[in-house]
Order: sequence, then C-alpha cells, then structure tokens
Amino acid sequence: MREHYFPFATAPRFGQLREQMDRLFGDLSRSSLYNLGQQPSFPLLNVWEEDEAIIAEAEVPGVADENLEVVATGNELTIRGERQAPNGEDSTYHRRERPTGKFSRTVRLAVDIESSRVEASLSNGVLRVILRKAEAAQPRTIPVSKAQ
Repeated sequence: MREHYFPFATAPRFGQLREQMDRLFGDLSRSSLYNLGQQPSFPLLNVWEEDEAIIAEAEVPGVADENLEVVATGNELTIRGERQAPNGEDSTYHRRERPTGKFSRTVRLAVDIESSRVEASLSNGVLRVILRKAEAAQPRTIPVSKAQ
C-alpha cells in the first residue's frame, strides 16, 4: 500500500479515521458493493470446506435436473443451466420478477479437487455438489519426533 502525507496523522482519532477509510475503500473495490445496480449472480451459492471435501449448494428453483450441467476441473466449479418460462414466452405478464433463460456461474475453489470424484444432486430446488479434495490438498498430521 502506498503511503501518503497526512498532516493530521499525529492526532490519534484522525489517524484511526484515515485507516478506517482506507480499509473501507480497499474492501469496497473487492466486494459485491462495488457492483451496485447490477443483478446478483445466479445461482446464489454457499461454498464451504470440510476435512476431505468442498461442498457447494446452489439455489436453482424451477430448474429441472436435465437442464443443469456441473463441470469441475482443477480448482474451479462451473454450474450451467436453463430455467424455462413456465407459461411459455407468448404469455402476457403483469409482473415478471423470476428470470428465465440460460445461466452460468463459475467459482474458484480454495484447493484443487479430484474431478473424477465429484457428486451432484438436486432436491427441493437446491443443487448440492460435493467436490472431493485432491490428495495433496487434504490435511495431514505430521508427527514430531525429538531431535537427536
């Protein structure tokens, strides 16, 4: 981070305020708030890590399992699909808040996974993907011996 001259740095409260502002604007450039006004990504995802796997759950209400594709390679997960219009495209809508059409979402994972051991299931509009960690990415306990 580049340091700038700040004449009030000797006053503790001004220095703290400056640090908080720097942190706010630094975080803002990396957060979803930076993209205000844009639609949130679809599908919405929760991704967490367990000892031997990364688990991802995506909300895909109204999407049939045959309209979903899950691709996992290296340290990336891609979910593609299409939500069909339930009433057909020729219907006259009075309100249309649920988007239809094709979607794709790719997320980078914290570790490499074994793409041959990925499992995906759909239940009640939630797609659950279990991505087994690559052997090198799994935690290992190393015994400590006494030095000689």
